[in-house]
Amino acid sequence: MSCQPAILDLLEEYIEMRGGGEQWLTVQEFRRYFGIGRNNTHLISGILHRIHKNPMFTSSCRVIRIEKIRDPAQPYRNVSRYLIRKMVPHLKKSSIQEP
Repeated sequence: MSCQPAILDLLEEYIEMRGGGEQWLTVQEFRRYFGIGRNNTHLISGILHRIHKNPMFTSSCRVIRIEKIRDPAQPYRNVSRYLIRKMVPHLKKSSIQEP
């Protein structure tokens, strides 16, 4: 998937702009924030589901939880919202200790 790295970079940027840590996010909010067209909705949703299901997925963000909610603008419609957490990189300790 050639768009995947770009979406992951945008996701990281979104979390940084919102203050880092944990953020609730819907695909619609993400698309509106970056001006992404509706034809990419399934791509974004698929990447978020992949990050949630696969703990070995290489991304600096993790999807901790997915919830189904009613869309406030269209109450007859259910949408998914994702709890995204920015992961802090862990530094490996050197196996060689200095005296």
